[in-house]
Amino acid sequence: MRLIRLVGNDEKGLIDNSFDTDIEIKQGQKIALQSVSFNERISVLDLDDTNNEVVLDLAGSGADNILTVSLTLGEYDKDNVETLFNEIRDLLCSAIKYPQTNPSLFDKIRLGMSIDCKIQSNRVNITTSQSNLILNSARQTSGQAKYVNVVFTSPYLLKSDNSNTVNDDAKYYSSISWAPQGGCMIHRVQIVNYTDTGTGLEDNGITLGLSNVSPDIWKDKSQMTADEKTYYVRSNRNTDTYKTKIDGGTEQNSGIAPDTIAGDTDDNDYLEWVIDENKLKCYLYRQSQVVPDLLVETDYVQGTPLYPFIIFHGGDSAIAVKNSRHTIDPFTTTNNDAVQDDEHVILHTNPPPTTGGRRLIPTQTLTLSTLVANFFGFNNAVNTIKAVSDKSTGNFFVVGSFIGNKIFVATLSNTSYMIELRNLKIESYNAESGTRQNIVAVVPKSSGLAESTIEYEPSNLYFINIAENGLFRNFSARLLRIDGSPIIVDGLSIVTLLIKDENE
Repeated sequence: MRLIRLVGNDEKGLIDNSFDTDIEIKQGQKIALQSVSFNERISVLDLDDTNNEVVLDLAGSGADNILTVSLTLGEYDKDNVETLFNEIRDLLCSAIKYPQTNPSLFDKIRLGMSIDCKIQSNRVNITTSQSNLILNSARQTSGQAKYVNVVFTSPYLLKSDNSNTVNDDAKYYSSISWAPQGGCMIHRVQIVNYTDTGTGLEDNGITLGLSNVSPDIWKDKSQMTADEKTYYVRSNRNTDTYKTKIDGGTEQNSGIAPDTIAGDTDDNDYLEWVIDENKLKCYLYRQSQVVPDLLVETDYVQGTPLYPFIIFHGGDSAIAVKNSRHTIDPFTTTNNDAVQDDEHVILHTNPPPTTGGRRLIPTQTLTLSTLVANFFGFNNAVNTIKAVSDKSTGNFFVVGSFIGNKIFVATLSNTSYMIELRNLKIESYNAESGTRQNIVAVVPKSSGLAESTIEYEPSNLYFINIAENGLFRNFSARLLRIDGSPIIVDGLSIVTLLIKDENE
C-alpha cells in the first residue's frame, strides 16, 4: 500500500503536485481517500451605489410591471444575509402597483401578486406568485374560509341566515391571511338586495374588514372587539354615509353615501380593500362616479397578516353581497383544491379590475448586478424564466421562480463536497453528467468546527478501481461543492490518498 499526500494553496481548490520520481500505477489497483483538510472562504457581498439595483419585470410588457428597487448599501455575509433577502422581498412587494383602471391582460398579472426571497435546497430562490381572485363560496368549499350563520345562494349571493341584528353573529371569514409581506392583495364585495328594516337601528348593513387577529380568536364571538375589527368599511342604510376604521383609530365618517345598494344589478356599489405600493386602501366604486372614491389610505405594515371578513347586520331579506372575492397568501399550502370560477362580467360604469376569467402565464426577467448575481449563485446577471400554473399547493397560483445555478455559499447549510482526480482515470461515475468522472470521495459537511473549516477522515476506507496503467510524476486534483460548482478556499488544502494492489 502506498500513501500520497497532496498539498496546495490555490484559492480555486486546484491541487497540482510534482514528484522527483516515477510513481507506477497499474490498472486494477485501488485508490481511496485517507483524509482531507481545507478551509472554504465564505462569500462576502459589498454593496455600493453602482451594484445595488434589482430589476424585476413581472410580465414582459408594460412599464408598471417593471419593479426597480435599490438595496441598502453595506457588507453582507452569512451573519446578515437574511436581512438582505428580507429587504429584497419587502422592497419588491412594496413596488407592486394595483392595476385599478381598465388594466390590460399584462397588467392583470399584478392582481394577487406577491414575492418571496429565500434559500431553498441550498440555492437562492426569488419567487413571484399570483393568488387567484375567486368567489368566497369557492374559498369556503375548499376549506379556506368559513361561514358563521351565513348562506350562499348560487351563483353569486352571500347573506345572513339570521334575523336582523346589530351584533357580529353572522359573518364570513378567510382562514388564510393575505401575504404578510404584502404585494397586491384584494378583498371585494358588491352590495345588493338592500331593504330598509324601518327600525332606525344599525341592523341593516354589512361590514367589510380585515383583521390582524387570527379568526380562531373571534370567529364565534357575537361582538368582536375594535382590535379584532382592525380595518373596516361599514354600510348601514342607503341614506347613511359609509363609515371607516383603521388600526388603533376610531370610526370615521367618509361623508359619501351609497349610490345603489337596493336591488340586484351590475350597477350596485362595490367596496374593496387593497394593498397598493405598500399602502392599504379602501375604495368605493359607484355607478355615478367616473373614478372610484378613496375612502381610506394608510401605510401597510409589512409582516402583518390580515384576514378578510364580512359581517352581516341585516337578515336574509334585508341585505346581501354579490361577487364577493378576495385573494390569499399565494405562498400558502392547503390540502384541498380551490375551485377556479369564471369571473362575473361587470357592466358597472366604474368597475373594479378583474382577471376576466383568463390568467396570463407570463415570461419574467430578473436583472441583478454582476456582483450580486455571482454572490447569489446565478450564472448570468440577466435571468429570464417562463412562469407556470402551479396547482401543487392545493391552489391555482401562477408562479415564477428564479433559482440560483449554484449552491449559495454564504450559508453552507448542509453542504457537502467532492474530490476529483484530474489526471488519473478511476472507475467512478456521476449521474448528474451521465458519464465517468474521477470522483475519489464525497466529503460531508464537518460538524463541531467553524462553518468554513473542513476536516474529514472516513471511518471506513472506500477503495475504487484504477482504470489505467502509467508512470506518474504529477498528481492533480480539485475540490468541488456537491453540485460540481467551483470552491474558493483560504490557506493550505491537504488531500491524502491511499493506493493498494488488487489483492492487497
